Amino acid sequence: MKKIVMLAVGMGMIFAGIFGGSLLTGEGEENKFSYTKISIENKKIVDSSNFMEIQGSVAHDIAADNQFEKSEEVIYGRITKVDYLIYHNTPWTKLEIGCKESFKGDIERDQRISAYVLGGYLDKKSYEKKFDDADVPMDDDALVEMKYFQNELSKVGDEGVFYLVSDDEDAIFEKDAYFFLCSGYSKMMYDKKSGDIKETAYEGIKKVPKNDFFSKIKAKKKQVR
Repeated sequence: MKKIVMLAVGMGMIFAGIFGGSLLTGEGEENKFSYTKISIENKKIVDSSNFMEIQGSVAHDIAADNQFEKSEEVIYGRITKVDYLIYHNTPWTKLEIGCKESFKGDIERDQRISAYVLGGYLDKKSYEKKFDDADVPMDDDALVEMKYFQNELSKVGDEGVFYLVSDDEDAIFEKDAYFFLCSGYSKMMYDKKSGDIKETAYEGIKKVPKNDFFSKIKAKKKQVR
């Protein structure tokens, strides 16, 4: 029988209430920036969907137009580096992104930024701690792949439209970095084969030709000035 985990996320509040409040507040100043970086090379990967169903919901409209208004930065970028982290038994992915086009905010073309998004991999020990000593059908040295809020794990070379918010003095990883506004819902990836942007919507993913998607973003930019 699969274990069902219910998660909720709100615009601009991707931490609040999701993981027992520990992400922003931590357990004291000494825990800031304290995370484990893991490698997936030569590791056996177990898909968590084999024994767990993660059901997520958002408190706000996740449509692209609404995310544009709520975001501080909206860019089209290329992922140049991917790191997987474990923080308080929660999987995170750090993406280094090169900006190819900016639609909103202060990030400039060709600028490189770091952005964090929920999802990634957990080792068996972290997984069992997070889910109350769950009986995980995996080897001790294997990793569980965890996806949250339609966050398909990214690879170097992937491109997409990213809706971002900046970090502040309460940074849990590093200052001057970014987080995705609404976790995986704020990564609208480019399909190189079809030439489409995969736009997140309540009814699922719909594909929009890249030029049409860009035109829609630029029109929205004019409306919110």
